Amino acid sequence: MQDINSPPAKTSSPLSDTMYTLGKLTRCVYPNGADPSVTELVIAQPATGLAWLKEASEARQVCDDIEYLVLRIPPDLTDPLEGVSASDQGMFWLGYYQWSAEMQKAQWLWPADLVDASLCLFGNGWETQLSAALGLKDPQQVRQWLSGARAIPVGVWEDVAGLLQRQRPDYPRLDSMPTA
Repeated sequence: MQDINSPPAKTSSPLSDTMYTLGKLTRCVYPNGADPSVTELVIAQPATGLAWLKEASEARQVCDDIEYLVLRIPPDLTDPLEGVSASDQGMFWLGYYQWSAEMQKAQWLWPADLVDASLCLFGNGWETQLSAALGLKDPQQVRQWLSGARAIPVGVWEDVAGLLQRQRPDYPRLDSMPTA
């Protein structure tokens, strides 16, 4: 059974994962709900909407989360000439609404939980291996999360839970945290 907070295992198009992430990003920037004109822009013109989200004044308040989510979006993203399919639009809304559940779950998790899960996944040298698995450019970011110099981006928890689900399904810690 798939975790409700994970993107579907099979996507309908190459744009599906990107739209899912753009949905999360939109909700991250506007946690109390985005203006319909913003969501319409992101859905109709993903690349243009991404640029808008990154420049929004609200984005400065959640910069670590935004930076982490933007890493998951292809750098060559363009606005599709033929428009975004209905199923890809659905993926946007799935990510948009699942972001709230991720935020709630992240409130219950601490740097020690990240250490425990990472040791379980990678053993010694886990900081470098976790950094690579998360697509981070510099393992120093992981160390900054652990020291408290930077907040652990909310999306990290979903990615680590996904790694645990695939590699160590017997590890219950992240899945047993409350979501409400």
